[in-house]
Amino acid sequence: MPVLRNLYEHVKDELPKKGQKRRKSEAKAEGDKLTERPPRIPPLVKTALDQFYDHYRRTYEGERGTLFDTPPVFIIVCNNTSVSKDVFKYMAGYEVTNEETGETMVVPGQYDLLSNFDLDPPHRPRRRPPTLLIDSDALENSDQVDTEFRRVFQTEIEDFKREYARLYGQGAVEDLTDAKILREVVNTVGEPKKLGAHVRCVVSVSMLTEGWDANTVTHIMGLRAFGSQLLCEQVAGRALRRRDYHLVRYDKQGNINPKGTVEKYPPEYAHIIGVPFKLFKGGETATLPPPEYTNIYALPERQDEYEITFPNVDGYRVESIEGEITADFSQIENFEIDGSRFPLETTMATAFMGETQQMTVASAKGLRDQQIVYWITKWLLHFYYSDEEGRPYFQKFNKLRHIVETWYHTKVLLIGHTDPDYKRVLIFFETKRICDHIKRGIDTQQSSTDQVVPIFNYYNKFGSTKYVHGQTSKPVYPTEKSHVNYVVADTQKWEQIAAKTLEELDEVEAYVKNEFLGFSFPYLAEDGEEHRYFPDFIARCRTADGRSVNLIIEVTGMNRDKAVKKWYVEYRWLPAVNAVRSRYAYDEWDFIEVANDIRDIKNQLFDKIRSL
Repeated sequence: MPVLRNLYEHVKDELPKKGQKRRKSEAKAEGDKLTERPPRIPPLVKTALDQFYDHYRRTYEGERGTLFDTPPVFIIVCNNTSVSKDVFKYMAGYEVTNEETGETMVVPGQYDLLSNFDLDPPHRPRRRPPTLLIDSDALENSDQVDTEFRRVFQTEIEDFKREYARLYGQGAVEDLTDAKILREVVNTVGEPKKLGAHVRCVVSVSMLTEGWDANTVTHIMGLRAFGSQLLCEQVAGRALRRRDYHLVRYDKQGNINPKGTVEKYPPEYAHIIGVPFKLFKGGETATLPPPEYTNIYALPERQDEYEITFPNVDGYRVESIEGEITADFSQIENFEIDGSRFPLETTMATAFMGETQQMTVASAKGLRDQQIVYWITKWLLHFYYSDEEGRPYFQKFNKLRHIVETWYHTKVLLIGHTDPDYKRVLIFFETKRICDHIKRGIDTQQSSTDQVVPIFNYYNKFGSTKYVHGQTSKPVYPTEKSHVNYVVADTQKWEQIAAKTLEELDEVEAYVKNEFLGFSFPYLAEDGEEHRYFPDFIARCRTADGRSVNLIIEVTGMNRDKAVKKWYVEYRWLPAVNAVRSRYAYDEWDFIEVANDIRDIKNQLFDKIRSL
């Protein structure tokens, strides 16, 4: 299936789950303050943006000099305000203040037509910023309507005030807030001589509630879940406003012909990715009774007693600063860039006509190989050659750069493409995956003084049972000692027996089935690919000496990569999370696999808890 058709489903686990409002309130409760930080965009989203922007650029350049005096508009619809903020910063650029020196540094946006800052130093703000962020947090806190904005758009603001006074009375103008001005910008996108006439890109969350009716929208990208076809159609409808109302003559064959006898409006197209709507359904469909679904969710009244939190680990770092660094990649498989799985090219088509258009990755191919090598080396330092505070050991940079250069030229393999410049799309890949592959070839022996520490998820350091919510048609087992209302059964009886045992054991204070929870371990499989292992249960247990321990329980067996999974649990995940537990004030973690016979689970669990 086309990857960019339902983009969100492929990247949802890499996006922040909390919006800006919740993140700020949690930071405030902890006596902390959210600071401006670089955007973290999943590699697949970067690829989609790169392809889609290149297509937008060609559309923009094709319309210059035509009868349209307002630019085409690119819309990105996100799932929450944290995602929209990161996407906005990636597209428009941002300012960040160095906490030590107090200096403000400008990071321009990724794309020239959409950046709110000049791409060339000193990166001055553009008079008419082409990219706009419009969501609940932006309306309250984005500072997009600043003094410079009011100076540049003085005429348009005065016109808006006169119209506002006509509609709501002269006194209402005195209460005109920045949020209302910002909303007027988005309401007038595409309207000449209005506040929104200059806008080329709108990054939003609740696009359907903004109430605007622009006819200049040509490109829409969905980066959110679409639970219904109606929602898909409503979002797509933002780009279905006609721009040109000049009738054109057609002949009987449907071709444009000045001497034709039929007058029609010419077709106009919206270019859409990430919105998985279905237009047609062909053939006969058998009528089947709908399956019965059970809602699985966390019970608020149980949270205080039964909530379980867990570290959200994306990788591991072995802290070591001693020894020579050499590498041998002869026994390491190639790092593949597979065009069939990672979309270097995307075809856009319509159900109504045979015309198709191609989107390709453009910005990555324009880089130099040395830029890619430098970039990978910097991340290799970050992941594997840094101290506890994340400060890199820069003295190792040159040695690592030579190793990365060898890896890049000998181990990166293009599949489905003959142009070697496509190797540069590594810039969009997950940096941890690249560095893990290189690290396997680095020939250093782990000493007894080395320590494994976790690499936490950038956005969500810790997961919780309070976020569990979903529907299942599988059998369920009701709970009493769990924050979640049911245990979902993947087999005929194993999960039910495990849940019953956990309910009965006095040593178990709380437990949860790992369904809709997202608890997993990253591990590197034998094929060189990074996978995630999802255990069956977590139980918070009380030991004989009164300590609280989180016990990970596997009951259905590790069907694939069993030896590798167990090695990563025992020698990576457990040592890593337990090494930093005092820093983050959580309980110790341990693991048990109930082997072979589920009927003996009570004895095995009891013996394990007693031995802790």
